[in-house]
Amino acid sequence: IAIEELESWFLSDKSAILAAFPHANVDLLNHYIPDSICGAWELLGEVLHKNQINEFKEVYGQRSVRILDYKRKWASRITPHLNVDENMSPSFKAFRDGLRKFC
Repeated sequence: IAIEELESWFLSDKSAILAAFPHANVDLLNHYIPDSICGAWELLGEVLHKNQINEFKEVYGQRSVRILDYKRKWASRITPHLNVDENMSPSFKAFRDGLRKFC
């Protein structure tokens, strides 16, 4: 249903990221403003894989399949830890609340 906001939603749940990636860059994560326009997938890559974002950006233009592999791995590790009631993202809250009303 939602495909564009996922990295922003992950970044808005610091506990989920740290549960999935205990060595994540907490300093960078602490400076993230939920739903800010910042290049969310690149920021998530930097948070999870310190100092490798330039490699991701180089590969992105040439072999986007590899980037999608990273994104799938990140999602599969982070999503089991997401707390839908504590996520700080306004867009996630709107999506969650809309689904709850629908159900």
